[in-house]
Amino acid sequence: MDGDTVRVRLRRPMQSGGRGRKESPRHVSGRLEGEVIEVVARKKREFTGTFQSDGQKSFVWLDGAKLARPVSIGDVRGLPLENNDKVVVELVKFPDEFQPGEAVILKVLGSMRNPAVDTTAVMIQFSLPEEFPEAVLQDARAQADRFSEEVIPEGRKDLTGVPTLTIDPVDARDFDDAISLSKNERGNWELQVHIADVAFFVPVGSVLDEEARQRGNSVYLPDRVIPMLPETISNHLASLQPDRNRLAKTVFMEYSPEGVLLHAEVFNSVIRNAYRFNYEQIDQYLADPQPWAERLSPAIFQLVRDMHSLAMQLRQIRKRNGSVELTLPEVKVDLDKLGKVKGAHVVHHTQSHQMIEEFMLAANQAVASWLDGLKLPFLRRAHAPPDALKIRRLNQFIRALGIPSEQMEDRFEIQRVIDSVKGKTTEFAVNYAILKSMSKAVYQCEFERHYALNMSHYCHFTSPIRRYPDLVVHRIVDKLVQGKQAHENTEALEVLG
Repeated sequence: MDGDTVRVRLRRPMQSGGRGRKESPRHVSGRLEGEVIEVVARKKREFTGTFQSDGQKSFVWLDGAKLARPVSIGDVRGLPLENNDKVVVELVKFPDEFQPGEAVILKVLGSMRNPAVDTTAVMIQFSLPEEFPEAVLQDARAQADRFSEEVIPEGRKDLTGVPTLTIDPVDARDFDDAISLSKNERGNWELQVHIADVAFFVPVGSVLDEEARQRGNSVYLPDRVIPMLPETISNHLASLQPDRNRLAKTVFMEYSPEGVLLHAEVFNSVIRNAYRFNYEQIDQYLADPQPWAERLSPAIFQLVRDMHSLAMQLRQIRKRNGSVELTLPEVKVDLDKLGKVKGAHVVHHTQSHQMIEEFMLAANQAVASWLDGLKLPFLRRAHAPPDALKIRRLNQFIRALGIPSEQMEDRFEIQRVIDSVKGKTTEFAVNYAILKSMSKAVYQCEFERHYALNMSHYCHFTSPIRRYPDLVVHRIVDKLVQGKQAHENTEALEVLG
């Protein structure tokens, strides 16, 4: 089962073309091959699943277990069970190649047709916590008492008078990031990316911190969000809400008129979000700005226009430098008032999304480059080049579709192929095939370029409300801006990632 600890025996595959000749246990694909000879330890024994009965025998299909057969269930008399009910079971005998396995029912959740039951089953399956412990909520309230909107704390730049805005999904409840942009007397762009200062509200080692660390990130389900932090912080005090003074970490970047980064720095600030946009509103503005001229202040109206101009310039430069950008549809499920699925729609990656994406990429890169320049260990977001075998298979797939291509080892060729299938029936198939050929991005302290972005230094900094690794980087930045030593333990950092 997924997550079990096992003992394996390595196989020695025959070398192709060499009768009787053996090679080392490493297969020519670069992977190790072997067979499981013993299960040393089980990761878990409790599972969710769907109950079925034919009147004589009862069994349960386990969720996410990838088993060819269901597990059998003993006596279920007295239990309020119907076919297709979701249940929680404990495996008393694990399945093998000869036996289907046996389980006992611990809890009946209800009909799988009930959306709330389905969500509960998913939460149990992935061990997602439903509520925060009272001690964590008390800690959150205690941290909230430290904050006053009326006071600009010492050591923070007062940016409350700088025109600032946010752009988020229409249903967003927490606002991680805000943007300010202007031109200085030299004609250069001054971009300020403000990120919610979660570190202020979550002291290292606190009960609140331990809970956030255990959760690792917020989880977004169709009908609810399971936040990393209590709503007192995530949706209120740390969130960059409009017309409220909020604490932030600001990444200041100066660009030439040609889009060349000239200077970057990071500091603590207090900001005031003047306007909360959603993506659809920005797209409407870009399509026809005139109606918005009457709704917005001149400063915010110009800010949106300037943001679009700089973001599109940075995007062109990034693509010209070899950044690989896949076109993958994001499908959002539409629910009715009862939580039942009534449809779905594709979330298109429009220019409004691209604007925020470019500024977040720029901020993450700037922070990583700054920390690297100081020779400090920090959590990088690394992305290794794709495996050679996967690239060969990708080449075969692309050519089988009749798409002219050179060797796909070259990032520029990969992007050329992506661009060549835009709007065609093969677009998503090609993009998914390229995605499957890519390595997975990881958190690590060791230097490694980010292959897809083609960046030497990159980290996650811009989503500390919903991602713990970002909070880890924020704390390193905090030490630096406060003039403290920031010699982090590499091994401890990678555990946090």
